[in-house]
Amino acid sequence: MKKIIILSIALLILLCGCMEQPQPPGPEPRLIPPVHETEDEAQAAPPAAVINWLNGEKVDEKLTARPYAVVIDNASAALPAKGVSAADIIFEFNVEGNMTRLLALFQDIGKTSDIGPVRSCRSYDVSMAIAFDAIYTHAGGSPMGLNDIIIKHVADLDAVYGNYRFFYRDRVRRRSGYAYEHTLFADTAEMQRLVPGVGVTRGMEHLEDYEGPLKFGVTDMSRGSTAQGLTVYMNRSKTTQFDYSEELGKYLVSEFGVGYIDANNNEQVAVDNVLVLMVPYKVIEGDDKGRLEADLSSGTGHYAKGGRVIELSWRFSEEEGLILTHPDGRELRLTAGSSFICCADSVTGKVMASYDVAR
Repeated sequence: MKKIIILSIALLILLCGCMEQPQPPGPEPRLIPPVHETEDEAQAAPPAAVINWLNGEKVDEKLTARPYAVVIDNASAALPAKGVSAADIIFEFNVEGNMTRLLALFQDIGKTSDIGPVRSCRSYDVSMAIAFDAIYTHAGGSPMGLNDIIIKHVADLDAVYGNYRFFYRDRVRRRSGYAYEHTLFADTAEMQRLVPGVGVTRGMEHLEDYEGPLKFGVTDMSRGSTAQGLTVYMNRSKTTQFDYSEELGKYLVSEFGVGYIDANNNEQVAVDNVLVLMVPYKVIEGDDKGRLEADLSSGTGHYAKGGRVIELSWRFSEEEGLILTHPDGRELRLTAGSSFICCADSVTGKVMASYDVAR
């Protein structure tokens, strides 16, 4: 009996020893609160800026309207032109006879009353209008240019072959002795009213995924040369002069020895960016007028802003548009604002910068 009691007690002790012993209390678990972005943090990273594709200036909402690209007379006998101070971009191209012609791009033609004198097209400015998805506006053109308009399905307003009531001949100019070819203008109020109804190719708006080819932002000009004045020799005889105004922070445009004036407001045209693209030109084989064609594939050039100038490289296609880089391949960004782009002859043209200009 004693043995049974002793065994029972031993078994009880053994079972108690196998039971889990209580542990001392540990620290209470910490709750991780959910992360909530503060109002300030939410506003610290604003959405990507919405800009005017032609000048880089911020706008309230995305611009969907296609710009206008207008061919403008630049013969000395045709000046002063109208509407040019309202252009976002002005291209200057060589044409036959050591003369030049302009292609002016307007995001909002309503900023000016009349544009012109409107002149005929060339194949290279047709290509530039395509690259900017613009509505191309001109008066007739070279056989090559007119053919490109047809085969490339360009949105086209032709004052010669189209019955458009927004083109008109300036009677005052006619009475003043201007040659007939220097008297054709476009009435922008009538264009805004009538063009949406004429059915231009692909309509009045960009495709939904459109992005302009030019890039805008900050470019370091500190390593460039001083360029208070910049003279661009477009060809053997035609020059365009740019004089930097500290007061305006812009380059004032001159040609033929005088300021380039907009007759709509009698003010000298001033731009934020000056670009010179060296372009190979040659006479079109068999052309009885000696018209030119231009190789717009790629090249070198210069970029001037704020009184300084640097070198650049460029390439172009109708699909990609105009791509600007530093000579080492880094992306080049333009200052937001208007631009004047001289497409000078790579053989006979040149660029000269001066430290001081007459104030």
